[in-house]
Amino acid sequence: MSYTFPASRVAKNVLIIIIPWAILGVIAGFFWLHMIWGIPIPNTSFFISIHSTIMFYLVLLPFIMGVAYTLLPTFWNYKASFKMAMATVSLVILGESLTLLALYFDLGLPYLNYISIFGAGIFTIYILSRIRFNNEVFKYADAFILLSMVSLLGILLYRSYYILVLNTPLILNRYDYVHLFLSGFVLSLIFGVSVRTMKFKFTFVEGKKLRYSFFLHAFGVSMLILSLVLDNQLFFRLASIFFLGSIAIYSYVYNIFERNPGEEYAKRMKSRDWIRYRYFTRHLNAAGIWLIASYVLLLLYLNPPFDLMVPKLYLWDASLHSLTLGFIVNFIYAYGGIMLPPIILRKAAYKSLRYEPMIFINLALAIRFAVDIIPQAAHQFISFIHMVLVLISMAFFMVMMRDLFREEVK
Repeated sequence: MSYTFPASRVAKNVLIIIIPWAILGVIAGFFWLHMIWGIPIPNTSFFISIHSTIMFYLVLLPFIMGVAYTLLPTFWNYKASFKMAMATVSLVILGESLTLLALYFDLGLPYLNYISIFGAGIFTIYILSRIRFNNEVFKYADAFILLSMVSLLGILLYRSYYILVLNTPLILNRYDYVHLFLSGFVLSLIFGVSVRTMKFKFTFVEGKKLRYSFFLHAFGVSMLILSLVLDNQLFFRLASIFFLGSIAIYSYVYNIFERNPGEEYAKRMKSRDWIRYRYFTRHLNAAGIWLIASYVLLLLYLNPPFDLMVPKLYLWDASLHSLTLGFIVNFIYAYGGIMLPPIILRKAAYKSLRYEPMIFINLALAIRFAVDIIPQAAHQFISFIHMVLVLISMAFFMVMMRDLFREEVK
């Protein structure tokens, strides 16, 4: 496995670039939370409408592109171009930024978003052209990565169509589209990369069982695409069932609630290995809880068996943020601390690993989740506390990553 430089700097550069957008996205999310809890703040409708755009296309997508350019070359032994990687990420950020500015000043220039779509399209086609099914053990892990890129291609085509037909870059109130991005693109990539990279968790990857997770996930993505194309929510409901089955099998195969590496590995692990292992598994355990909670709530939201006594928008918010803040952010924290320093520094930094980012993000989400389930507790002060806790979590994570990159490892 050969790590490629200087392309490995892409993830670090992107991490720095997206920080201001992540902060703005959290603030916009504060206004969104006020709105759904029935206590809207005047003159904030613009920020509410762009919350998902910022978090998806100015934070998550660039970050994933940076990590993909850094990690995926190690799977199939090819060299990623640093210039091309930074150029495509820059096109995405430029296109989305110009689009938001045009919306803010009411300039009516939705076609600026095609700059972003072009950059993301080059990235998608490039990764698709590099995928190789040359390792039998990781065949279905690679299939998940392929599914992720196909999902992203579908997202880009739908965005292009939406701009062309409706003359707006904002795709609002299309929850099936949201899940094509999150379940189809983001989750598929996480599933594939996690099995590919965390080999120390396995004595053997149970490919036969993982394939069932992949096929269910692929069926789920297919249902989402049909839901969008035919504008029929029945397919979204079917997708939620397939996804719940997929994550259940993945959680079992990947042993997402693992707490001990097993006697064979434990004998070989040094103090450094234990620190890194505990850090990763604690984040993994938290991520797993939120992942399952998210899709159970999605299933209840789309297929309520009885009156749940909770507004549907609250249920959607709890499901959505269990997935984004709960699963995805915990996974980013885990991978940021464990995978990026060894790839960029060629050494496994570990002394600066800390748990404050995980503690604060999970505390923020637990508060939000509780209020979504018990709507009577909604209050503007709680939404403010939630925002502050998320920002504190992000600040601790950035400090930790800075310290890890500066760490001298012998």
